[in-house]
Amino acid sequence: MAEKDIYYFWTRATPLWKSFSRFASPQKRKRYEYLLAEESPHARFGKFGPYVKDNPSRSFSELIEIFRQDHPIESAEELTALSEELKLQTISWIQEGLLKAYGFAVPRTPEAQPVEVPLDLWNSRVSWENNFVEGQGLRIDAVRVFPSHWLEPDETKRPGRPSRVDEVLRAYENLISNGKIDFATMSLKAVASLVQKRTQELAPNHPDGLKGIGDKAIQNAISEDFGQRKEAAKKL
Repeated sequence: MAEKDIYYFWTRATPLWKSFSRFASPQKRKRYEYLLAEESPHARFGKFGPYVKDNPSRSFSELIEIFRQDHPIESAEELTALSEELKLQTISWIQEGLLKAYGFAVPRTPEAQPVEVPLDLWNSRVSWENNFVEGQGLRIDAVRVFPSHWLEPDETKRPGRPSRVDEVLRAYENLISNGKIDFATMSLKAVASLVQKRTQELAPNHPDGLKGIGDKAIQNAISEDFGQRKEAAKKL
């Protein structure tokens, strides 16, 4: 498989921190998202607020104790247990070949391409929140996960103009790494416009000009990753 194809799949894959819920069964994913929302600081504060208002003479420590009695920590414990279960399931699916995990070997060089995480590393240190796996002197950063069937050849494709998706994705990643995209406030259309400009800047003499890097083509190429990053930005 061409290196640019691996890079293409990596850009469309799910970051490690989100993969264990992304690939869970619909029922478990729904339960996980519910528990995550229930245990968020915003939700906990919203529940605690009325206690302060309704008990102005109580001390803060008394209010905390009353709140804990009314809101036991079972949901927090269930969230932790379910998270661990889904993480172990994801690792199992990776080791069985149902999922693929790719990232960049450290130290990373500018021309580096994503490499598959060696299966034995999953028995070492896995940092879900920071998207890296390391062990035996090797560390893979920016790990993303995708279904293994993505790598199966597509027999339905017909010959035609070569796709410029890889150029678009490189321009997109270039903008991200240089802090030019604010996922919390910018729209997909606005980002696509920036990506088109950066694609032209990176290849100013491309013979196809704007062909293959129109707004719709760019939005199709980055929409999934953009959506994931925008959701993550909302939680910050």
